[in-house]
Amino acid sequence: MIKHNILIVDDEKDIIDLLSYNLKKNDFNVISANNGKEALLKLNNSIDLIILDIMMPEMDGYETCKSIKSKTEFKNIPIFFLTAKSTTDDEFKGLKIGADDYIKKPISIKNLILRINNLFKRLPKKSNSSFIISKNQIMIENRKIKLTKIEFELLEIFTKNLNRIFNRQEILNKVWGYDTYITDRTVDVHINNLRRKIGKKYFNISSAYGRGYFMEKVEKNL
Repeated sequence: MIKHNILIVDDEKDIIDLLSYNLKKNDFNVISANNGKEALLKLNNSIDLIILDIMMPEMDGYETCKSIKSKTEFKNIPIFFLTAKSTTDDEFKGLKIGADDYIKKPISIKNLILRINNLFKRLPKKSNSSFIISKNQIMIENRKIKLTKIEFELLEIFTKNLNRIFNRQEILNKVWGYDTYITDRTVDVHINNLRRKIGKKYFNISSAYGRGYFMEKVEKNL
């Protein structure tokens, strides 16, 4: 059985602990973040649902939701708002900017688990063949993710040479050619962007200290 991955975003540790305990008990994988900015850093395409508190410092739930929905590769990830705000206007605002459900505090765990299970019943089922590469895009668990030309070429190099370490100069020559001046920093930026898009669930791009980069397959998920 393939488990669903849920990202919890809340600035209250007690809430994160409560939700994490009960979600894990119900066979979900859990990732947590303490605020919206941290959530955006942890966001990747292996996440199946985001439980997002509205009232948080630095970046509230509304801003975080808008930012997630503005990104093509993440806009289809379902979001449940979690909040003490209970007016109709608040709920309308949350649903209008893209939330899929609205959970009011204090939380009924039984009700939350039921809503989560109902959501996943409506979505396409996850399968072991959930990572598909096609021209300039990938499909991860039925989510289409567009890649730039450079990102796609990097992905092709790594997937065709699993576990082989490529140093930056090799990558520069293969992707940009021998006559183009590109800095090492440019290579790092493109690889980090590709890492963020593909996540770590099926393939993981790792650094070999002082030597370069390599890609490994996560066998338990493929």
